[in-house]
Amino acid sequence: MLKTLGRSFAVAAVCAIVLAANAYSQTCPGSPGCLDPTFGIGGFTVTQVPLGATHTNSTRDMVFQSDGKIVILAYVSDTPTTFRGALVRFTADGSLDASFGSGGFAYITWGPGGASKLAIQTVNGEERFVVAGSECGSGCTRVERYTKWGVLDTTFGTGGATSLNVAWAPSAVAIQSDQKILLAGGTNSILRLKSNGTADTTYGPNGVSTTNPGMNIRALEMLSSGKVLAGGETWNGTSWDFAVGRFNTNGKLDTTFGTKGRTSVDFAGKLDIVSDLTVDASGKILVSGEAIYVDTTPYPKGFDAVMIRLKSDGKLDTTFGSGGKTAPLNLGDLQDYFAAVSVQSNGKIVLTGESRLAGNNANANILTARYNANGTLDTSYQGTGWNLTEFYGSYDTGIKGTVRLDPTCNCQKFVVAGVAYTDASNAYADRYIALLRYSL
Repeated sequence: MLKTLGRSFAVAAVCAIVLAANAYSQTCPGSPGCLDPTFGIGGFTVTQVPLGATHTNSTRDMVFQSDGKIVILAYVSDTPTTFRGALVRFTADGSLDASFGSGGFAYITWGPGGASKLAIQTVNGEERFVVAGSECGSGCTRVERYTKWGVLDTTFGTGGATSLNVAWAPSAVAIQSDQKILLAGGTNSILRLKSNGTADTTYGPNGVSTTNPGMNIRALEMLSSGKVLAGGETWNGTSWDFAVGRFNTNGKLDTTFGTKGRTSVDFAGKLDIVSDLTVDASGKILVSGEAIYVDTTPYPKGFDAVMIRLKSDGKLDTTFGSGGKTAPLNLGDLQDYFAAVSVQSNGKIVLTGESRLAGNNANANILTARYNANGTLDTSYQGTGWNLTEFYGSYDTGIKGTVRLDPTCNCQKFVVAGVAYTDASNAYADRYIALLRYSL
């Protein structure tokens, strides 16, 4: 198990506070699961959006440009009651990109729900950033588009934004090959916008599909066929199960998938929550999240990190793990969960998330794990198949994680965006955007 403990601070340009990672002397640089010392400072960078002396930062999403630059959507509070969002761009080696926005930051003034999801859209050959969220908490979804320089794109919607009167806040966004935008929330609907930000009424009234898949949608994944996978939960009468549905290009459920367009999977007869899904090179579907195996209190005690694999037709792949499910990963007695899943070119599966430690609900570490293609933990990854990264013994969590090719070595590495507390005594003022890269 690798524990990376931040020790010192440095102030970077434009007042971004970066944690200098001269922390834990690794004995395995280059080995799977070790922080990559060629990225950031010692394998990671920890940054605050410069908004004043007292504020907190939270990572919401992460995307990659075609040139390898990394863009993070952050949620920032200047005070306990004042919120806004920001796009933060880093170069491929983890340095803050001062050419973006204002010194590396592009500000979004939303509240209280704030900007929550981020995607890249290509317009006239140029990559632009689509940001989706809620202006008021619920019932007022907002979508904005920014240029590659971090400036609001006034050719989108009205003055750069589209406001939608829907009864949910976006929990997922995806871009079709024709650059139309799909949005989904915590209810049963998917909404489609044209590439210019106007509602696509061919998809349904006001752009909202009339198909009810009977699931809370948390993740979307575009397929090469133009169809889209949706991952979330469905109610079985007593608890929530994993659910995956497949939609045709017209917004209707694809009834050739699973059972009438949907597959549901239960773990232990208790609460199961989906976080992410992706598709491997063979077309099989990997879904990550958490499940309660031992129903104890207080919440969230009892959650374990889990994953399933479906065949391309929506049926459980029983060659994976045990009957299509991985064994529950339980590293403490509070909560372990996978927030994001990605696949290497060799078929191995890499995930990030969080592990909350025994006896302290506030003490959490960034969790990464790697599985073999058959659903067993890969013990060549840190000897156990998993790894915890910690900053100053406080609350740290991984939000997004993606396998990326590092052209300097022509090898794949795992980039994780998350949150780090650098002072356990002051959780409000010392919450940072964390960006890490691990060797694979």
